[in-house]
Amino acid sequence: MSFPLPFSPANGKTTKITANATPTSVAGDLAVVAGPTRISVLNNGTVPVFVHLSPTTAPTATTGDFPMKAGERLTLDGNGITAAAVLSSTTTACDVYFSWGEGG
Repeated sequence: MSFPLPFSPANGKTTKITANATPTSVAGDLAVVAGPTRISVLNNGTVPVFVHLSPTTAPTATTGDFPMKAGERLTLDGNGITAAAVLSSTTTACDVYFSWGEGG
């Protein structure tokens, strides 16, 4: 039986995007690095957010994108991803962290 390796972040390769309290979509470019192909996404807020990962700059998050519970962390395949957008589900701002690494 094989077990997946734990997520190992690449130093200095984390981007924070704050979902604002308006709420409107907020986009940001991710600190893309050569090598790591996995991306860990952490909703560090107190309410759910919607996350949109994209290979293009300035994406827009909508309520049709992937919902993440407050405090949830996911590790995803990051191949081709260069930007992200987040949208708060309420009028509460939330910090969402995107970290490149391996494993997970």
